[in-house]
Amino acid sequence: MHRVSRAVSWWATRFLLSSLALALGSGCYTIQTAQYEALEPLTSTHDDHIALLGPRAGTRVDPTSPVRFHFNDGSQSSWLSPSVLQVNASGVLTGANRVSIDDLARIEVRGLVDERRAQLASLSEGLLVHDEPARFEISGPGVALRAWTEAVRVSEAGRALPEEEWSFFWRGSMPMRETRFGGLAFQRALILPDAFVDGALWSDIASLEVQHPDYGSVVLALVLVPIALAGGGATMSGLFERGTGPITVVDMIGDDPHLHLWRPGRAMPDALDAKPLFSPLAQRRALLRPIASVELGAGFNGLASQLSVFGGVRLRDWFEAGLAVRAWWPNLFSSSRYLSTAPLGPVVSKYSATIFTTLRLGFNFDLDADRRVLVPLHFEVGLDFQGQTQVRIAWGLQIRITQQLFVALRPFTPQYTSGGYGIDTWQFPTTLEVGAAF
Repeated sequence: MHRVSRAVSWWATRFLLSSLALALGSGCYTIQTAQYEALEPLTSTHDDHIALLGPRAGTRVDPTSPVRFHFNDGSQSSWLSPSVLQVNASGVLTGANRVSIDDLARIEVRGLVDERRAQLASLSEGLLVHDEPARFEISGPGVALRAWTEAVRVSEAGRALPEEEWSFFWRGSMPMRETRFGGLAFQRALILPDAFVDGALWSDIASLEVQHPDYGSVVLALVLVPIALAGGGATMSGLFERGTGPITVVDMIGDDPHLHLWRPGRAMPDALDAKPLFSPLAQRRALLRPIASVELGAGFNGLASQLSVFGGVRLRDWFEAGLAVRAWWPNLFSSSRYLSTAPLGPVVSKYSATIFTTLRLGFNFDLDADRRVLVPLHFEVGLDFQGQTQVRIAWGLQIRITQQLFVALRPFTPQYTSGGYGIDTWQFPTTLEVGAAF
């Protein structure tokens, strides 16, 4: 009997590890869309993922999910990592891919009044100036133009008027690339003295796309891998050929390898008070969350009573792994104080617990964009000091009460225990788990 139970435990472990390996490697993803009306939460810094309202369960944005903006003029940005985005009430900017002002070739300003023209000219020593009625143009080495833009930014000359139109022309592209924006956005577009940032106004954005792992492929893997293994280790290649692979965050614009969001004819957002969309805490949580929990439950008539203390991590906010110490009583509420074991075996107290060290691996499937309601599907394999084993499939419903605290109900979880007081047994305990994810 022990040989049979060990074989069952070995196969269960093999199914578990193989299923998880394929589920993680299947590489299927899905794309969700949020319309402009739902983007208001993106205007400030967050310490965790962001839930955007929308059809069905809404759309979630976190630091690890590539995003792409669609604009009212029909254009779209490249796929961007949310970790590089800076935001405020006026718009969104990229904190990476800044264009160095050292690459400036010339600056052209139209719509200047005479007083403003004189202010700009007074700062142009050492630069080539073309002062015409319709335009004011300066050119020279990039380092000199950077010094000029800094001088303008910190002086009265930086107080541009709404009717002015500023154009920056950049070296290194044919034809020469132009960045154009209104006068009021001139000094706002300079977050740092030596960088020009890319950005777009919220009012120019029509919608946002977000890419996430496709949990459907994970469920399919968990179902099909054991079937394949039971059939003699049949190959699983080709199962997910129709899936969408992970998107590489690269520039898709083509003729402009530096800018992700801005286009000629669109104004730049106010950049002076822009802050990161996600804090360092949010970026850590998106990759790894430590977890601690306590779980208590029992089966029918008090059979399979158990108390577990669990510690582990959540990776990418959906894969969970960790270790638990579980005290297990086969029949704690028996009317007799003592339990019979195998024939002619010793009599033991019903209060005597078997202590299992249990490995938990599994997934948490969200039912809403804010991840307040999850369906956990965990696989557990435990071992005690006498070589007894315990295998459980722990499903249920988990609800997040606060930002960190959660409670999970796991009804009728299939649990196989081998060698428990000389008896191999299937039981179906219902448990309640209370914990925190930090």
